[in-house]
Amino acid sequence: MTSRAECWQAKPASTHAIADEPRAAAPRRPRCGPAAAALAALLAVTALGASPFEDAADPAGVARLRDARLLRFSSADPGGLNLDGSNFLRREGDLAVLAEADGPGAVVRLWATTEQSSQGDRFDGEILFFFDGATAPSLTLGLGDLFGGHAPFVPPLADYWAGGHFSYVPMPFARSITIAVRGVEEKFYYQVDVARYPDATPVTTFHLPLGGRDAAALARLAARWAAPAVDPPRAADEGLASAAADVPPGGAAELLALDGAGTITMLDVSIHPEDRATLQAARLLVTWDGAETPQIDVPVWDFFGLALEGEVGFIAYDTVPLSVRRGRYRTRLPMPYAAGARLRVENRGGAPLAAIATARYGACGGPQMGRLHAVFNAQSPTVDGEAYPIVEVAGRGQLAGLLLSVSDCVNLECLEGDERFTL
Repeated sequence: MTSRAECWQAKPASTHAIADEPRAAAPRRPRCGPAAAALAALLAVTALGASPFEDAADPAGVARLRDARLLRFSSADPGGLNLDGSNFLRREGDLAVLAEADGPGAVVRLWATTEQSSQGDRFDGEILFFFDGATAPSLTLGLGDLFGGHAPFVPPLADYWAGGHFSYVPMPFARSITIAVRGVEEKFYYQVDVARYPDATPVTTFHLPLGGRDAAALARLAARWAAPAVDPPRAADEGLASAAADVPPGGAAELLALDGAGTITMLDVSIHPEDRATLQAARLLVTWDGAETPQIDVPVWDFFGLALEGEVGFIAYDTVPLSVRRGRYRTRLPMPYAAGARLRVENRGGAPLAAIATARYGACGGPQMGRLHAVFNAQSPTVDGEAYPIVEVAGRGQLAGLLLSVSDCVNLECLEGDERFTL
């Protein structure tokens, strides 16, 4: 079995000086006001507190460095023996406790399924939320209501897909959260993701109906998710840069060179001929702030999550961060930079290729924005019983995305491995 892994990570700005070398002419960039941006962010948190609704709806949110720590509670077998399901924290009478954390924080994702509910038609049982040390449930919902049947827990943010039920509706809490279920099937599978904020962070605890500010932010998020193929209108301060080049075997071409400070808000890349060998030979290299080595160094094939459909054709898909169409691969992951950005394509194959890159770019967003890093790792074959290292990094940052591709998988048993994250 072969595994390939690519990791995106947002990290603080590089401390390298800008490289003193020729670069292509670039449009003038809007300058950032770091002090003003930092003060505005501080005043917003002081006045309004942490808002997971605003955070989730922010198109640049994945690049914004935070001090929250993500906790995951799940029904995975703690002994690693694949005896998953119904591994609760504890039982209290007719309640089974799924997750419990001291605050401040927010529940940012819920996923659950059972043998019956995996058919997608019904989900028996109730889920109970105890906010801020309450001894009686602060909110009780039928599981069917939580996963797509009761506002604001409605599609596209809460729904059923591929055998599981999910909700990405944030549920903040000021001091603590306890989540329990009752009346569920014998085998209950679940995951609960909780963002734990730094102590003393002001948080308004979740309650229904949502306040106007939170409801508006959630509506913006839902609109983006409902139409991921629709690009937002170009802002007045956004620029556009595009270039094309023929790249010989073993050669490289610089396609984009942006000066100053800014954020790439959308990047399109096309590679021709559009076959697997060429796309895997084409390497995407992006350097922020004049760093000595590229912070992104990944095959084009893997960066955009390309996949074959049988032996011919690619699987087309549209999501908010990534989109694949014949002849065009797109990312809307925000990519800030403070002192220039350069994008190159290398040809590590034995035949020539043609490359095109187009970037939409705007203001930088301030000093709290990280830099997108992407690393690539491949191992063939993997070793049964041994851990496959995906990524290991140090420093402040956050995991922005992970793509794992597995080939030569005879049956679904190859998907029974357990992912482990150590923070």
